[in-house]
Amino acid sequence: MRVVCLDFETANGHPGSACALGMVILEPGKEEKHWYSLIRPHPDCGPFHPMNVGIHGIRPRDVEDAPEFDRVFSGIRETLEGSLVVAHNASFDIGVLQKTLGMYHLEPPDFSYLCTVKLARRVWGDLENHRLSTVCAHLGYRFRHHNAAEDAGACARILTVALEETGAGGLEELMELTGISPGLLGPGIHRPCRSLRRKPK
Repeated sequence: MRVVCLDFETANGHPGSACALGMVILEPGKEEKHWYSLIRPHPDCGPFHPMNVGIHGIRPRDVEDAPEFDRVFSGIRETLEGSLVVAHNASFDIGVLQKTLGMYHLEPPDFSYLCTVKLARRVWGDLENHRLSTVCAHLGYRFRHHNAAEDAGACARILTVALEETGAGGLEELMELTGISPGLLGPGIHRPCRSLRRKPK
């Protein structure tokens, strides 16, 4: 199964204001592939907010010549289709994807998805919190936080170490062992990723 770890950055509080997308693509027997693009937000999303700029460092001038999301999506739709999409706090990233697609009247691709916040809570439950920076510090993984490409890489690292530490033979077994039900997105359907109340035996 192809795994796509992804991370969005947004220009402001509008969920459709995607201004950067980073992805790490993992496929059995193939070399890990990294992908990144700046995005010029849809005009209806409003201006960049200083707080967001302070977090990720992307400014309006940085995206002046960047493609809008409809052009970006045309190049990645096939990659997302049928994949397991993985994100840290997936409800945010999947929400950005849904809203941005809606602004361009585009149907979402069909894929399942996994939230590594939920995964980290099950695998490393004794951490003080399960923010991306906290989990990666525990794993000894250094990265530049709030850069979409590096955050996607950090997400990929969490998934890889979780597989190793649980001894799971694959992604399905990992979700079974940790009691996580994957989310699902597609045309006319959205089922969130959930942590089951009890871990399966």
